[in-house]
Amino acid sequence: MKKLVLGLLMMVSFYSNAQKDTLNLSTINPNVYDTKALKAFSKQFENRQTFESVKDYNGNVYKLGDKFKLGIPQKIQGALENTLFLGIYGVDAISTIIPATEFVTTLRLPGQGFSGAECTVIKIGVRKTFGFAMPFIVFSCLGREVSTASIDASLLTKELIDPNAPMSSEEAISKLKGLKEKLDLELISKQEYDSQKNELSKFIK
Repeated sequence: MKKLVLGLLMMVSFYSNAQKDTLNLSTINPNVYDTKALKAFSKQFENRQTFESVKDYNGNVYKLGDKFKLGIPQKIQGALENTLFLGIYGVDAISTIIPATEFVTTLRLPGQGFSGAECTVIKIGVRKTFGFAMPFIVFSCLGREVSTASIDASLLTKELIDPNAPMSSEEAISKLKGLKEKLDLELISKQEYDSQKNELSKFIK
């Protein structure tokens, strides 16, 4: 009986620690600024607290060591080209002491030389600014530390790319259109087209 109780206690302890090691962002909608939700979220954490994994708003879990790629920077209004990543910063935003105003000015990562580069998650955590906990994921990229405050937004805008993510409906439709053009030009056979169409249809909503 004692062994059973001890075993159950160990299981509960393990479960609690595992939960503590995951930064849960599934309750924070990246598209809605909700002060009450942010205050409740912020009370859970200490400044510069770190974690082993993060759960995003869509329920996806990413952990230390996961690989990503930097995509294409969003175009800044008035700029002739995509010169800066709007949601990715060229610092370890968890550990570095940075004035809050600097985030939207000088610390954005330049697009030139970084687009397409592979990045590895090296730190997951929060830093508190004016009482609010800001979550960050820090990557090692081309020998430099870079950060994003919202992995959901960075993936959505394609500034950050998860190479292991399933194909989106839009990507599947685009690929299917390309295959249809090849079929019309007789560059592939009807059998090849039908085979790939069946595979792509799984991703089309």
